[in-house]
Amino acid sequence: LLVVIGAIIFGILLKVALIIALINQKENLSIKQYLSKSLTIAASYIWICFLTGLVFIAGFLLFIIPGIIFSIWFSLAFYILVLEDVRGWTAMKKSKNMIKGYWWPVFGRFLLIVVFMGVISYIPFLGPIVSAFFLTPLFIIYGYLMYEDLKRIKSAMNIA
Repeated sequence: LLVVIGAIIFGILLKVALIIALINQKENLSIKQYLSKSLTIAASYIWICFLTGLVFIAGFLLFIIPGIIFSIWFSLAFYILVLEDVRGWTAMKKSKNMIKGYWWPVFGRFLLIVVFMGVISYIPFLGPIVSAFFLTPLFIIYGYLMYEDLKRIKSAMNIA
């Protein structure tokens, strides 16, 4: 049980560290330094995981469609936490606002990557290894790029 809990915490720290590394590409930090930076927001990350988990479960209990809608609305909350230091429900609301007007394109892009990841992960023997070491980071980077694109689009709309 302690090993599982430790693995979950380490996985969370790695995800946060990867997002931090994406925004600090010009810094030449070590993995240890990125993990150290990720410790400062790990509790908030876990809190957002908890909140989005509750919302997703509630949505899926209301049938599948609300769960899918909520999943897309709040899919950027993790990036908003790490990149903008906006926490909790506020990050979730901001994620929903970023998705507003772009729900179908975001859904289509997430569906594409999830199907791709699903196909690869079911390859016998090799699938789980490729999934853990390549597909999970790819998914995080993919979400980050969507966040950056939506942020750019929304910023341009406010300027014009």
